[in-house]
Amino acid sequence: TDLIKFNNAVPKHKAIVLVYMMEGCQHCQMLSPKWEVVKKILDKEPSFDNVLSADIDRGVSGMLPLPPVMGFPTIRVLKKNKIKFLVFK
Repeated sequence: TDLIKFNNAVPKHKAIVLVYMMEGCQHCQMLSPKWEVVKKILDKEPSFDNVLSADIDRGVSGMLPLPPVMGFPTIRVLKKNKIKFLVFK
């Protein structure tokens, strides 16, 4: 996602689903097809009109005003300017 476009879009949405991935990461490669399906649902389903999805590459994650991630892939939800962590077990 273009950083300027992303920063301008943030205030316009009620929630943002952030997916941090790293090129060459086996776990990221496994998540990628599933994440593509979720993005299509978020884009098409009217109940998610105010939800933005964002792919965050490792190379740009440090440029965003968000807490750093400890591993890849990481999924976070930004809602009302607060980060919600999704934990998978």
